[in-house]
Amino acid sequence: KLCESIEPEPLINMLRECFGKLISIARANNGTIDKLIGDSLMVVWGNPIAEADHAEKAVEAAMEMQSMMRHLRRKWQNKLGVNLDLGIGINTDEMVVGTIGSEEFCDYTVLGYGVNIASRIERGCPGGEICISRQTVEQLNGHYECQRMGRFSYKNVKEKIEVYRVVQKY
Repeated sequence: KLCESIEPEPLINMLRECFGKLISIARANNGTIDKLIGDSLMVVWGNPIAEADHAEKAVEAAMEMQSMMRHLRRKWQNKLGVNLDLGIGINTDEMVVGTIGSEEFCDYTVLGYGVNIASRIERGCPGGEICISRQTVEQLNGHYECQRMGRFSYKNVKEKIEVYRVVQKY
């Protein structure tokens, strides 16, 4: 959307600044960067080293990311007149992790139903929000206030998924 209204150089500068800060926050919370997908960032927790509190670390990182984005939103609104929104989707599940590809090109990635659910939750998440699955809520040990948003149907997902909005940390 921004590509239609902003010249390439300022757009690249804005994305570099955003990604630089988002990646730093993810890594500081033990996240592993999987990939950049256009203007999106995919991060995995609990790999390569399993962590009992991986869901809490993912949500903590998401909260820090939203806080950082509030500051960047004001900066880029003043500088370029654009409104940056970040919707974050989180799901907790087992996944296949590894290097996938061919002899000519391969890449580290995560695959599986749980990844698809996280992607669908993220796509439906309003800007400025953190939306998580019920499986993630159950891993948070009551350390966060979460509001139930409802059960949603997603493309190529058999059952409706219960989604929550993260409100605050206790």
